[in-house]
Amino acid sequence: MNKINFQLVIVAAFLASLAASGCVTFPNDNLAKVGRLPDKSAHQHRPSVYLQAKAYGELLTDGKAPVESASHTQRFKEVVDNTTKNTTLFRTYTMDEFKAREMDYGIKLELQIFIDQGKQAVSGTIIGLTLGIIPAPLTENYRLTVTVLDRESRLVNSFDVEDSVTTWIGILVIPLMGHGSQSPNTVIHQVWENMVRTAYKKLAEQNILRYAQQPAQSDLHPALAL
Repeated sequence: MNKINFQLVIVAAFLASLAASGCVTFPNDNLAKVGRLPDKSAHQHRPSVYLQAKAYGELLTDGKAPVESASHTQRFKEVVDNTTKNTTLFRTYTMDEFKAREMDYGIKLELQIFIDQGKQAVSGTIIGLTLGIIPAPLTENYRLTVTVLDRESRLVNSFDVEDSVTTWIGILVIPLMGHGSQSPNTVIHQVWENMVRTAYKKLAEQNILRYAQQPAQSDLHPALAL
């Protein structure tokens, strides 16, 4: 059996066991939990921003170029939108690229999801050979790259925020399901939300965005070059 066929068998066994057995996901808490964000409501002139959110899903760490995942991007956009609604950092925001020219800043939020191919193969082998009885972990690593551009598309700042979750899969974890544990989607949603909140906290505390001056009405933010 060649290497490609072996990898396909491993992945197939892993997915089959996931469907047939239990799974419990835990946050790895690489980041501190961000509670209330800085309150900017007292600033008369808060910036308006265009938010561009994209996600690159389930990348294997083998040097391949990232590929955008439509499903992950949609989920991530919902997280960004819901998180932004509950802040006072911006006067207004939009995720509509056709309105980007009207905004003071453009902020790119690019989420990359990394799954270690070697560790995935080991976990798949354990689950497959034991018919899902012995639990094995699968860790998803997340890197959120935040890029801030001014209204002339000049780079203002760029930084990364990283976190991860680990999912244990196997028959023996079934008793843990429904007893205080949350669904994998819920845990992942919470981790992504905390990553966005961490990024917003840094934007506010490090004064990356300007709050003191009102932008001239004639200054328009060009659409981000995609």
